[in-house]
Amino acid sequence: MLSSIYAGFVILSSVVAGKLSDRDGKRKRYVVISSLIVAAAALVMAVAPSFPVAIGGAVLLGLGFGSFLAVDYALLTQVLPHADSRAKDLGVINIANSLPQVFAP
Repeated sequence: MLSSIYAGFVILSSVVAGKLSDRDGKRKRYVVISSLIVAAAALVMAVAPSFPVAIGGAVLLGLGFGSFLAVDYALLTQVLPHADSRAKDLGVINIANSLPQVFAP
């Protein structure tokens, strides 16, 4: 149940934050705010560990992490060196992120 709530808010906030950051072009503000929301979600779940609080934490975590993902990838594509090789560069970044999880077990 918590995963479904979390996933729904990740989708919702990534769409909204992505559109808002594309409109203003100010990415850093969204990254900072979304990071603070994720930190608040962790704090809420750590301080009051009950199921209703966990639902609220899942909502906050979904809002913060979805916003972070959308804006972070938008920022990432802006700082890549060559526009014609963005797909290759994003593929290398994805491999670098997932490869340790393959070897860890």
